[in-house]
Amino acid sequence: MDSLDNPLQGIEDAKHNGTLLYCGYALRRMIERNFHVGRIGEALNCPDVEILENYPRVGRPSPECLILGKDGQGKFIHILVAYPMAEIITVYEPMLPRWKSPRERTKKNAL
Repeated sequence: MDSLDNPLQGIEDAKHNGTLLYCGYALRRMIERNFHVGRIGEALNCPDVEILENYPRVGRPSPECLILGKDGQGKFIHILVAYPMAEIITVYEPMLPRWKSPRERTKKNAL
């Protein structure tokens, strides 16, 4: 099974072998939102990490997926990752006005 079939496994592998990338936008947003790399690692390592949404390559340079995990404090985190190169595009805590809950968008922001 390759990383296109199972992006979480490929992202996990990249995190463990030191090849997980962070784009410049992600780094800026991490600074603005007071995120540190360890917090993202916690979210990717949490036992109930899941892919919420998959975005095909259409109109994008590569496929992306939106991952939901929890940090060490139990706070939900969304991590948008391009794969198969395992590059973090952005990270944030899901909250209003865009997110009704960690897994559900508000109607205004539904896909």
